[in-house]
Amino acid sequence: MATSTLLVQPKPRSVDQPHQVNDSVLLPASAILHAYWRSDRPLLLIVAAVAVLSSASCVAGPYVFSCLIDRLPRSEDMSVVAWSFAGYAVLVGAASALQRMLQYLSFMAAENLSFIAATRFFDRILRARLKNG
Repeated sequence: MATSTLLVQPKPRSVDQPHQVNDSVLLPASAILHAYWRSDRPLLLIVAAVAVLSSASCVAGPYVFSCLIDRLPRSEDMSVVAWSFAGYAVLVGAASALQRMLQYLSFMAAENLSFIAATRFFDRILRARLKNG
């Protein structure tokens, strides 16, 4: 009993038309991203730093809590445990605050990118109109 398989062959590309990215899209996009990087580099670096700190604190919170729970039955000095749980609460609060800060900073960065893209778009339209007119 022979089984036949249906093989899907990709469309052949012609030699004179290789796979290329459309320059009418690539050039404006790279100009926008370059202008955005120049204008918002400090904000983007702050966003990256806050993202790393937020991620580290979110991962550290459950780890610290599990270490506290493991130490709870063996601990004879309850004041150390109480201070440890207070430190855990501060860590969880800092993680939450950093997450909110990251959301706000990301929104600000997105708005700045939107503004730069809009101004570059209208700048390109005006230059084309002045060239043609």
